[in-house]
Amino acid sequence: MSLREMLKKYPARLEEREEQQKKDKEYFHCLSEKLQDLGCESEELQTKLDSICPKGSFLDIEELNSPKAESIEDILRESPPRLRHTPILKAQAPLLSKPEASLLHPRINGSPTI
Repeated sequence: MSLREMLKKYPARLEEREEQQKKDKEYFHCLSEKLQDLGCESEELQTKLDSICPKGSFLDIEELNSPKAESIEDILRESPPRLRHTPILKAQAPLLSKPEASLLHPRINGSPTI
């Protein structure tokens, strides 16, 4: 493209860019309003939740959001074992003690396992 062609197209492209910037500005303004509305709604819902279920009651949200960590011993003592979403991989077996690692392999030292 020659310099003359570029100079001819420059005003039209500049105008297109300004229009796009106006659209972007409107979009971000609407988006910020929606975020403010959601923030207010969140505060209202938190207030309602606090009035229904006061802090220190049996249903503490922080307790629900952060499950207690379990040790491997606790998991092994379960009867029947619970289904877990994150199974222990064979690659992690070296991190476990020998009895726990033996649960991952069908035979260790020639003896069958559970």
